[in-house]
Amino acid sequence: MRLSREDERTGESCSIETQRIILRQAAKDYNLTNIVEYVDDGITGVLFENRENLLRLLSDVEAGNVSAVLVKDASRFGRNNALVSYYVQEIFPKRDVRFIALGDHYDSHNKTQADDMMFGFKSLINEAYAADISQKIRAALHARALKGEHKGGRAPYGYIFDSHDGKKLVVDPETADTVRQIFAWTVEGIGQMQIAVRLRDMQVLNPSALSERRGNGWVQKNKRPGVFKWNQVTIRSMLANPVYAGHIARNRNTTPSYKDKRIIALPEDEWIVTHNVHEALVSQEIFDLAQKALRIKRRPDREGEKNLFQGFLICPDCGKRFSIGNREGRVPAFRCNTYRSSMNKGVNRDCTSHSIQYQDVYNIVLAEIQCAAVLFQNSSAPAFEEAFLDRHKTEKAANAEKSLAKLNNRATELQRIIKRVVEQNALGVIDNDTFADLIAEYQAEQKDIKARSSQLENAISEAADDAVGIKKLAATLTKYTNVTELTREMLMELIEKVVVHQATASYKCKNREQKVDVYFRFAGVLNGVMDR
Repeated sequence: MRLSREDERTGESCSIETQRIILRQAAKDYNLTNIVEYVDDGITGVLFENRENLLRLLSDVEAGNVSAVLVKDASRFGRNNALVSYYVQEIFPKRDVRFIALGDHYDSHNKTQADDMMFGFKSLINEAYAADISQKIRAALHARALKGEHKGGRAPYGYIFDSHDGKKLVVDPETADTVRQIFAWTVEGIGQMQIAVRLRDMQVLNPSALSERRGNGWVQKNKRPGVFKWNQVTIRSMLANPVYAGHIARNRNTTPSYKDKRIIALPEDEWIVTHNVHEALVSQEIFDLAQKALRIKRRPDREGEKNLFQGFLICPDCGKRFSIGNREGRVPAFRCNTYRSSMNKGVNRDCTSHSIQYQDVYNIVLAEIQCAAVLFQNSSAPAFEEAFLDRHKTEKAANAEKSLAKLNNRATELQRIIKRVVEQNALGVIDNDTFADLIAEYQAEQKDIKARSSQLENAISEAADDAVGIKKLAATLTKYTNVTELTREMLMELIEKVVVHQATASYKCKNREQKVDVYFRFAGVLNGVMDR
């Protein structure tokens, strides 16, 4: 016996109890005794490997403990035509197991060739039905995604369903502050494991325990010490969910087909995001900072000290990040990860060390922030903003416009070349094979030009948005006007990256020089403008 959720949706009269009544009466009619029931409730018939009791039945068949299999109809056995046919037409006959499908009027011990053909046809129809239902469910979910409706029967932690509209999310006053605290800790640089420990120590119910308490299956706290246990996966999933910024993101995962239920994460550009659907628990700014923090792996150094700049230092030559060395008796210093890796493996060094001491990075970044804060708070702030925008727009837009002009010229030239090739092919100067190769090559180049042109046009458009960026930076800097020391939260809010160039000499040399570029969020490098 089997009942799937799809069957429940369509309202079929095939509940487990109904099937049981029909099958017991049929067993009497066929004089079948020593009856054993195998029931899969709420499970699709397409996948056999997920059906615990079907697998138990098949195991009993292999062991020779079954003489007959009785089902209401073949779809109760399964909706996968290949597997149904395999067992009914190959495995069961080899084990001398009789198969009876009542609704299909099929009895393997009393059948004709026409019965076999009709059974195969109905099995195909059963699978097609499953495919059709799957497609309709996907279409319905897609439509709900476009409307911004929440999927699922349980609201995300921090929200509850509106009592007047079961599809709308409203803030849960009991758990909203916990969500905000999780995001705040993340922006401060605290990892998911530490957050989990803090929530446990504060005796905050985890999402499963909270749901259980609000339902009918709540167990007293003293009997369930695990109700305060949070895990990193739960916290990371919450931090990555746009629902907390007020958006509904759907189509984040998919399955290959109705037969393959493996969950595959889709790239972010394929998500269906409906913005500002409900009240946000955190601002978009905080949410974006949390995403930035999630992309950075933070590990204590060998002495157990945390690296304030983890994930920020970038090598301009190989593009890799820096790691810190802090061996006993040595000054803590950063080196390019490519250099460090090749050195540890004893292979040719693919990059230079770009070595720089921790304290030097600290002093440079702190000085840059202090200088920027002063410039933005004094009377020259408007002039500074204008100078930055003038320089940044000129560099960014001018370079993009120059490259775009070159691409446009090449696109025009390709049009002329293609026209000439077509004419030469028509005159017989170029044979068809050569013509096909040339056209394919030119069309591929046209496609590439189109894609690159689109990127450059976006860059030109973004240059026009720099005014908004510099305003955001100015607003953020107001929080740090008198800063005397760095914090992880400050770096997350203000700094995009720190690019460390190779020094001209070692630290032992008095004339050592090393270029360090501090990139501010929303604005990029400011030191060129600060010097004006």
